[in-house]
Amino acid sequence: MQDDSKSNRSLQGCINDLIGLLALPAIWSGSDVSQVLYNLLDVLVRMLCLEFAYARLNGSPDSMPAEICQVANGPLADDKTRHIGQILLPWLEDHDTSATRVFPNPIGPDEISVTRAQLGLNRERGIIVAASNELDFPDEVDRLLFKTAVNQAIIELQRNEVCAAHTQMEVTELRKNQLLAENSYLRQQLQFEDKGEEIIGLSQALQNVLSHVRQVAPTKACVLIQGETGT
Repeated sequence: MQDDSKSNRSLQGCINDLIGLLALPAIWSGSDVSQVLYNLLDVLVRMLCLEFAYARLNGSPDSMPAEICQVANGPLADDKTRHIGQILLPWLEDHDTSATRVFPNPIGPDEISVTRAQLGLNRERGIIVAASNELDFPDEVDRLLFKTAVNQAIIELQRNEVCAAHTQMEVTELRKNQLLAENSYLRQQLQFEDKGEEIIGLSQALQNVLSHVRQVAPTKACVLIQGETGT
């Protein structure tokens, strides 16, 4: 009877956690990628009682991956995060089908059990690692909650990419319209100048005269015109 009661409490807790995970997109709305990942790792640490949660996010081919790590009392310092990344890196980059591994704990005594989930079909976005000092981690419930949380993050990252691409398209279109407007204005100005106030002539002397005309035309100054009569 006690086992049934414990099982029911465990099931209810799992349901509550899943409901909470489904609400994450509303919390992440308007957040950038780093904020989404920091919040995801914080949720994982608290929900699964983890020793730490680690994320490795790939950038452009010419840049180093971004690394963040969260423990129960907040983010780890950069040097400790890089140390964890160095320990995990051989496992993260191999093609071992096993998603769970035991490592010496890099931030405490004894050993930790770690599991991973990729961000994208081919790890093109990065990878998430959950580490627990419970060596039977993860059980079926842990796997379900971990995968659900990561999937929610993947959906949000994809949404961010779409929004960023849409914003870039709008900026490009706006710039294009500005250039077209400037081009049209300059063409009109050139057409106006080419008319030379209806004076026909291409000689350098006449162009110099027209240049002076344009300078004084907007003013009320008196102008003395010299030259041969009838010219």
